[in-house]
Amino acid sequence: MNVKPTRPFRVCSVKSVAVGLILLPFLLPIHVQADSLDAVIKASEQELQQKLQTRNELQQQWKAADQKKSDILFSVDAYKKQKGVIQQEMEDIMQRKNALDARYTALAADYDALNAKVQEHNAHQCTETCDQNGRCDGSCNWYNAEKAQLDSEGAALDARRSSLDSQRGTLQNDAQQVETNSKLIDQLRQSISDQTVAWVGRVKHLSSAWDENEAQIKQLQNKLGKLSAIKEKVDTCVRAIPPECDSPYSRTLNGNCEVMKAQCSAIFDGNIPQ
Repeated sequence: MNVKPTRPFRVCSVKSVAVGLILLPFLLPIHVQADSLDAVIKASEQELQQKLQTRNELQQQWKAADQKKSDILFSVDAYKKQKGVIQQEMEDIMQRKNALDARYTALAADYDALNAKVQEHNAHQCTETCDQNGRCDGSCNWYNAEKAQLDSEGAALDARRSSLDSQRGTLQNDAQQVETNSKLIDQLRQSISDQTVAWVGRVKHLSSAWDENEAQIKQLQNKLGKLSAIKEKVDTCVRAIPPECDSPYSRTLNGNCEVMKAQCSAIFDGNIPQ
């Protein structure tokens, strides 16, 4: 009877087992490190999205600041125009007052002249001669006519004074209105000043926040660029490792697995940006 020779049982060498045991902890860290890299990329992408959202919010605030600037400039133009109107009205009020004062001065002089004439008239009394029937000789007609003339002149002066008093009342009302408008203009000026100070402070704050946020966006974009490059290198390196290397006890196992794994792992060393 022919006995078929059996294949002798092959005992793994201590060296093979040792290499497999050494390789196992080296294989695991690649996946751990890759997962850690993916987590860092994801966190960085989320942070970048937050910064981009902040950019959008700041852009809206810039638009609001620009609109506020336009509103302030509009108020400044309105202030300048109204201030010019008020100044012109004040000048008109002063001219009207001076003219009215001159007319009052002239009226006072006319009153003085009339009083002098009245005093002269009263200093020369006239008495007519009348008969028993009450008929007078008319010798004082001139005196009576003079008195009537003085009375008429006095009435004319009183009418002039009444007219001037009415104009003075209108002038006072107009002057009061101009003064009220002037105070409103001053309030507008103060409001513009306060709004301008607040706007300047707001713009400084926005500018600082914008610059800081843009710097962070650039930093994150650079960081993601580096992380993506590292991930691509790692993925390329891992794909080059033979599938057999996934089994530490494979017969095809050799020292190249360990070397290749170490090369892939070395990509992480000091290259992950914080």
